Amino acid sequence: MTSGQSIYESLADEKSRQIFLLRKRFAMAEQVDFGAVFDGRPFKRINELIKKIGSKSYCCYGAGEGCRVLLGILKSHGLLGNCLKIYDSNISLSGKMIEGIPVAGFGEKAAERAELGIMTPYSYSVTDNMEKMLLAMGIPPEKTLKFSDYYAINDIEMYFDPLIIKEFGGKEIFVDGGCLDFKTSINFLRHCPNAHKIYAFEPNGEQVAVINQNIGRTGFQNVRVIEAALWDHNTELSFAVTDYKSGGKISTAGENTISAFSLDSIVEADEEITFIKLDVEGAELNALKGASETIKKYKPKLAISVYHKPMDFIDISGYLKSLVPDYELFFRHYTTFDSETVLYCR
Repeated sequence: MTSGQSIYESLADEKSRQIFLLRKRFAMAEQVDFGAVFDGRPFKRINELIKKIGSKSYCCYGAGEGCRVLLGILKSHGLLGNCLKIYDSNISLSGKMIEGIPVAGFGEKAAERAELGIMTPYSYSVTDNMEKMLLAMGIPPEKTLKFSDYYAINDIEMYFDPLIIKEFGGKEIFVDGGCLDFKTSINFLRHCPNAHKIYAFEPNGEQVAVINQNIGRTGFQNVRVIEAALWDHNTELSFAVTDYKSGGKISTAGENTISAFSLDSIVEADEEITFIKLDVEGAELNALKGASETIKKYKPKLAISVYHKPMDFIDISGYLKSLVPDYELFFRHYTTFDSETVLYCR
């Protein structure tokens, strides 16, 4: 396996080397400010959010993971008691409690009593859509703020950095490893409207209906949805679903059994894979080993998550360099916290 120093020296630009050093420090359990390398919009620090809320009463819009992160932060600052209610468009959540705060549907009028409404998603795409919805509901912008202005994930450009992935051909075949809800593939289609085919791998069967629904909205028909994980050989694996039911990861403690396949065994012999994206919760290196013949043969563009395990940024980079020595390597980081470092190879 290629050494960390040789990987560092082979990186294609200064920003990649900066991210490499931060990930190295993080792997050694040092305190690291990933906001310094964040690829996204200008953001504010959490202490500014705390000052903005102050003693105001507030409600939360969105009951997902961002809401739980936000409430955890506010709880640590003694501001949890200021929250009147949480609103979410998912009616199945109505009546449930998060941190002792009730969840209700968006249609309720109790939000008018709050001095401030906080949009809790930290992904740009979700918050941008929510902002439009709240405005259409007549909620004035001056009464709202975005958690993503303080704690953010740039899921719009993630995997498709315009300075790195500059060109797409007319016969692109995209592999979306860990496609979750198909939204990364939708972003791919925005960048490459003339794409030829998409392979969408997702082991969580509960997501298949969502994936198919989103495929239908795109109008793009040449999609092969594979309800399975990507691995280094064909097998059955234990799989643990997250608390939010949409995600999950391969784990010996998993309560479910899933199918897993190597990419080399799935793609058709005459298909030239041109772009592989992987975000598979720590199974990236295994998945890449199962795609080794495809990668060596076609040298596709790669966008690989390298933050799930402390040394992934070195181990995965070294493995890919051993397969294709000519690959240019770039790192980019898409959150203001420690998640979502992506390795690009081109």
